[in-house]
Amino acid sequence: MPFTESITVPNDRFRSFRIGSLAILLVNQNDEWRYTSWLGDAPELPDEGHIDDLTEEYEWIRWDNAEGDEKVQLAPAFPELPLIARPHGIINIPPKGSALFHIGIPASVKILAECAGVMTPLASLPTQSLSKTWHGNQHKGTPCYALRTNARRRIEKLQCYSNDIICQVDVQNSSDEVTSFDRLYLETDHLAIYSKGEQLWASACRIKVKEAGEKFTRIIFSNTPLAPANDSTRLVEPAHGKTQKSSLFNVFTSFKDVLS
Repeated sequence: MPFTESITVPNDRFRSFRIGSLAILLVNQNDEWRYTSWLGDAPELPDEGHIDDLTEEYEWIRWDNAEGDEKVQLAPAFPELPLIARPHGIINIPPKGSALFHIGIPASVKILAECAGVMTPLASLPTQSLSKTWHGNQHKGTPCYALRTNARRRIEKLQCYSNDIICQVDVQNSSDEVTSFDRLYLETDHLAIYSKGEQLWASACRIKVKEAGEKFTRIIFSNTPLAPANDSTRLVEPAHGKTQKSSLFNVFTSFKDVLS
């Protein structure tokens, strides 16, 4: 994947990128950055060239830049909404038990370009089309994206692509009752993004099921992924800053909860 520190796109030159199902064409021309993108079918484009080599007319999104602005960076990002992950069927976790899940999250691509000498975010584009869903009930809830692949107990069973961010979620049932669920709600604002080899990873998190008398489920964020990526390199800081703990009223649901 073309996630880099930065690359140079001189005036009157273009670069193209392909990440998952996403194709991006970026041009530096007439004191402007111009880009267009496709999700799915895209024209065949050379990796780079002079703007005179572009024979088609494209619908551009345009950003003003200054003379000498040439740097561009592509960075991975999480989807813009919280996520719903599904295990492979209903999971029952006994009292004081725990279960580790591996979740593949299709990365978005953040385009950053030099504008008046400052690296400025131009866009965040998904690498895969995700369907919207709802976390909550008919009266109160949160719009989310539904992940296409199942959360898996064993990483080798995870259907994962090079544009996916693997997130490890350790669910600990500290209550005295069985916890059952087939939908897991995941917010990514406090997760960092890492790289090891060709694979992207997220900070691991631990979800502690609320005990009797507690109103919220506790979420604890790790500083790194778990093994085998605990020695990976951090690429992107958490969107809402680093934190070690958070809490949510309801992390687990089943389909019948959404209908009630």
